[in-house]
Amino acid sequence: IAFSVCAAQQSPRSEVDSFARQLVNSSSQQRTELLAAHPQLITVALRKELLRQGNNFLVDSKYAPALDVYRLAEKVADQIKDKEGLAEIWLNIGSVYYFQGQHDLALESYRKAQQLFTSLGNRVEVGRSLLGVALTLQAQGSLPEALTIFEQAFKEFETVNDRNEM
Repeated sequence: IAFSVCAAQQSPRSEVDSFARQLVNSSSQQRTELLAAHPQLITVALRKELLRQGNNFLVDSKYAPALDVYRLAEKVADQIKDKEGLAEIWLNIGSVYYFQGQHDLALESYRKAQQLFTSLGNRVEVGRSLLGVALTLQAQGSLPEALTIFEQAFKEFETVNDRNEM
């Protein structure tokens, strides 16, 4: 499959945006071929653009396409060893599952994101992951456990705020 955008005519950013759109609108087989044919475009910028496009689907309550694009972004992030990107993608995948009512899958994704963000020292995103866990537990009716996790999330945000005031 030929990449349909002439690289000579585009800036690097718009080339990545066009490539991401082409990937999103391709079949699984075509995606595999496109990624194999253009390894130079498999970058953090591509992962971020795919995440942005997945977020657009999520905001429009188009959960299946959002999950599909997030899985594609996950593949890109995994290939380039982008741990921060993987954690961010898992956080968003958790949100898709949450809104679909698939709470066990949401918890699994939020906790994976939390663990990776913790290992990376990203306290803000640890807090966001914990909020996802807490909201999911609340939706499941596990109110005492949800409250405990909300408190943990608050402590993460408080720690970041304390550091920023120094």
